[in-house]
Amino acid sequence: MDHIREVVEGAHAIRKDKQIAVRIPLLKLTTIYPYEMPDAGLKKYVLDEVNVKEWEIVKGERLVCELDTKTTPELLEEAKTRELMRAVQDERKKMGLALTDKIIIENDWLPKAAENIERLKKKTVASEIKNGSFKVSKV
Repeated sequence: MDHIREVVEGAHAIRKDKQIAVRIPLLKLTTIYPYEMPDAGLKKYVLDEVNVKEWEIVKGERLVCELDTKTTPELLEEAKTRELMRAVQDERKKMGLALTDKIIIENDWLPKAAENIERLKKKTVASEIKNGSFKVSKV
């Protein structure tokens, strides 16, 4: 686990150096890894903790991390969708809603990608999403 922590810290250091917040997803982390290959659970942990889509591990002599720091419109939309989810969940909490209560979300920015819309609906238990000033209403 200590080696995995080194990988995560290395990736976070690159993000800090490039001034890219962890909440913005990135495409790929490549690691030269001199240790025993991590299992699937640890790989998932690194993907989640570093917020990357892919982790390529190459056997090598010493631990080195390289992070693809290019952002794409799709990755930025995913980040904005997550921010909207967080705002909606905060509003749900303020309203005292149960986790199963269906809602309607209004916001001046909405995701374009169908997968982001579906993720937003699923994670927030929204039956409808529409354009307008930010508002969460119980159905």
